[in-house]
This record gives sequence, structure tokens and C-alpha cells, in this order.
Amino acid sequence: LRIRGEALFNLVSIEYAQGDRSIKRDRSGDSLNLTPDQRNLLMRDADLEYLSLETTFPITKGVLVTPGVYHYAEDAVGDANDFDLLGAELSLVYRNGAHMLAGVVGYEMLDFSSINPVFNVERDESSMTYFGLYQYTNPFGFEDTKLMFLLSNRRQESNVAFYEKESLVVGGGIVFSF
Repeated sequence: LRIRGEALFNLVSIEYAQGDRSIKRDRSGDSLNLTPDQRNLLMRDADLEYLSLETTFPITKGVLVTPGVYHYAEDAVGDANDFDLLGAELSLVYRNGAHMLAGVVGYEMLDFSSINPVFNVERDESSMTYFGLYQYTNPFGFEDTKLMFLLSNRRQESNVAFYEKESLVVGGGIVFSF
């Protein structure tokens, strides 16, 4: 289920979604020396819920800013996989003629409900994301064409080294519309 509403001349939007995840024959922890109760803490079947609020407003001609906050929750059967995520993003879009530049900065905190029996600790995680996009419309006079470049970086920190990760994406391309 997903519901999205916009109000005040499309300046404020609210989104709500819910669902569930069912994993047939979840064998999390089966290969480890865990008790049945500890294996049950790792079960990943879950009810999922998402709620976000954002607003967009112009700050000058050609510049839009969109701050937003969101909450995502997984109410898992296994308490070690049960968590709440709180996040915030700030987006900036600049347009000038054929040029468009967009940037996003985001931060997330995850709060887990129970100790993970595999690592014997309650997970504590946060992540930081940076994204940038440049677009040039009708390069070299080619109509219905866009030249694009993007850069994205995400760093996830955790008190469990297994869950720490960092990604860097660099890309570019040409988009043809027909």
C-alpha cells in the first residue's frame, strides 16, 4: 500500500507506505552454534512502514531547495532485525538555460531493538550520502538529447564491522528522447 499527497500548490508532500516481507525457509543462523531461541532472534519476516514529509520552495530564480525527513520501520519477527530508521535529506536544484545541476545530502540513523546473537551486540548504525548530477540539454545542437554526469558517495558506519561499507559511483552518458 502506498499513499502520496501533495498540498499547498504542490509545495508540501507526504508519503506513506506499508507492506510485509516473508522469507520462505529463513535459515539465518542455522550454520552457527546458536540455540533455537537465538536463531529466532534472527528471523527476517517483517511488517514494513514508511512515512516521509518534504517541502520544495524556490530561493532564487532557477534554484529550488527541498528539505525532507522520513521514518522507516521494520517490525521483524526476530527482534535482532527489528529497527527504526530516521533520516533527513536536503536537495538543491539549479537550472540556467541548458544547464541543470542537482545535489543531495542525506543522513540516516538506525535504532535496533535487540542484541544480535551472531555478534553479541545491539547494532548501532548511521549513514551519510552525497549525490551530484550535472545535465546539459541539446549538446552540440542535437535536439531531444541530454548529456549527463553523476557522482554519488555513501558511507555506512556501524558498531559491527561486518555492516560497515562505503560506495562510490561515477557515471556519465547521453540520453536520447524519442
